[in-house]
Amino acid sequence: MIVMICSYPLLCFCFRECLEHMIYGVNPRTYRLNATFAICTSLTVGLIASFLTEIILILDMVSALAGVPLVIIFPGLLGLRSGIESSSRLQRILYICFNSAYVAMGVVLVFIGVVTTLLTL
Repeated sequence: MIVMICSYPLLCFCFRECLEHMIYGVNPRTYRLNATFAICTSLTVGLIASFLTEIILILDMVSALAGVPLVIIFPGLLGLRSGIESSSRLQRILYICFNSAYVAMGVVLVFIGVVTTLLTL
């Protein structure tokens, strides 16, 4: 439950930003547009949640799609970024190898989480 409470706003923010970028491009957004997307997103999530009988499926999917990237993939990508900017050649190679493996492990865990959640339907 704590993972959902902490990761849901971040997930909705990313979803809204991606959706706005796909529809409107990189033009500046107004408060009215942000409010419209927030209301539509909330209604869509509410409708999906009202048709599902078990809330655990929603929690599993949210934790698979938001929890693992938040804990594993994003820090690994930040480590890759710092590894690329490292001055020592050996340190750069070690950073890139370790963080690439860490991000790949995160992607595999997201895939496993989504597949196991879908198989329990």
